[in-house]
Amino acid sequence: MAIFEKICSRIREIIDYKIHKISILRFIKYFGLINGTKYYFLKRHPGIYLNKEIIFLTPPQAKYPLKVRNQTTDVPLFEHTFLAKDYEFPVNIKPRLIIDGGANVGYSAIFFSLKFSEAEIIAVEPEEANIKMLKENISSYPHIKYMECGLWNNNKWPRIKDIGLGEWGFMVEENDARDPEVPLMLSHNL
Repeated sequence: MAIFEKICSRIREIIDYKIHKISILRFIKYFGLINGTKYYFLKRHPGIYLNKEIIFLTPPQAKYPLKVRNQTTDVPLFEHTFLAKDYEFPVNIKPRLIIDGGANVGYSAIFFSLKFSEAEIIAVEPEEANIKMLKENISSYPHIKYMECGLWNNNKWPRIKDIGLGEWGFMVEENDARDPEVPLMLSHNL
């Protein structure tokens, strides 16, 4: 039985090696050698970056690195935006204005600015810590402006609600109080 267990263990090691080799090659192909390797280890071995609160990653086609808060939802959000290309869909027009409602830390706004370089982009985000990162991430993109507010459809007072999904899961909801926690931009005023 010991020989069988050794064989099974060795097979698992080979499979794990091949899976990791494919993964790291995928990241390197997409992000380049340095950023691909860095991003691979961030995803597969996050303990390497435990002492770093902020990691800098440069998405493909971008000239400037973006800040990613380590061990937060910034990591999967970066992956969804730039690797899985969640925002890559056919558009039959050249937009002049894009409003990114719930812009988080700016990854989607930057993705759109790279795809639609002539469009003015307004990144709307109400949450304070996300706004700080958003401002830093878009600082090299002059056609992206930000608004520190919530996007809303009526005159009721909003508040930020944390639904437990981390930094990308904040929502704005109606608040019965007349004192808003969130500056408000009414959708019909756009």
